[in-house]
Amino acid sequence: MIGEFLMLLGAFFMFSGALGLNRAEDSFQRFHIAGKVSLFGLAIFILGDIIIYHEETSSWSFIAVLGILILLFTGPFAAHVLAQALYRQKNSKKS
Repeated sequence: MIGEFLMLLGAFFMFSGALGLNRAEDSFQRFHIAGKVSLFGLAIFILGDIIIYHEETSSWSFIAVLGILILLFTGPFAAHVLAQALYRQKNSKKS
């Protein structure tokens, strides 16, 4: 029950992030939306999957927990690096 709710909540976050990407005005807003909302939604989705797996098998999936941790540590960094590259590219065209 809790696992299914978390999976629906994660899917809702990812769907709202997709709608936000469509409504964003510039590339930097898109990076912010993609970097925060989608990763948070995916982490909640995987957490729901972990709970469902535990209910069915009575064991925990530590690989999935590791996947959530890797996503939460590397996702914002990757979005920052891509946004910084976009910022430098836009500023180099003005000169």
